[in-house]
Amino acid sequence: MKKRVYLLLTVTIGVIMISCGRKSIDKETTEETDKKEVKVTDCICSEISGLDAGKGITKIGSKDLYTGSCLEKDQNDSIVRKVEIKNGWLIREILREKIQKDYVTTKDWQFENGKIMNGFEIKFDQYQNNPNYNFISEYSEYKNGVYGFNSWKVDLNELSPGGAQSVSAIITKKNGVDYYSNDERSKPKCLTNPEFNMTIWLQNDISPEETSKILNCLKGELTHFNYWKIK
Repeated sequence: MKKRVYLLLTVTIGVIMISCGRKSIDKETTEETDKKEVKVTDCICSEISGLDAGKGITKIGSKDLYTGSCLEKDQNDSIVRKVEIKNGWLIREILREKIQKDYVTTKDWQFENGKIMNGFEIKFDQYQNNPNYNFISEYSEYKNGVYGFNSWKVDLNELSPGGAQSVSAIITKKNGVDYYSNDERSKPKCLTNPEFNMTIWLQNDISPEETSKILNCLKGELTHFNYWKIK
């Protein structure tokens, strides 16, 4: 009889521990026996309700506020989205995008009471007239709740096949200070001889070799800037 009770108890605990988002409670061997450690497992984000609101988040079919994380995967079984939740509040969201063979983080936001406080977001583009390159075209940073605390834009263009090229770039905000378009501070130092063209600094009619030098320089000057040649 005792063996049957032990077996039933073991099976029940096993089911609880593998259920998505269910809590398995281990009592700590301390003087305060009411202290408990709660362990949670990852869920698929489609099983979670209230993510868009950023608060009151629960597992579908449950009224309990959810603590844990949820994931989304692509057809390659790679994680393209991860969301962290605590006591029903959204606290972090990470998005990833596949660029050629690599996965690049395109968004990493941290929340406090449902408001984005810190993190960054990037956007991609391709060379105009030459789809052989991908590059990060925009960067925006959140810091202490301020959107665009640091931000910049880049544009690349091949003017003739294998020949003249242009690089455009501008720093729109730095350390929370707005840079007006034609402000000299908005001009990246890596552009050696640019002209201001409406809304952006443009270095025009340069060789592929000079373009490569500027781009490699921008990788050091502009946070998160990068570019990839498509193989």
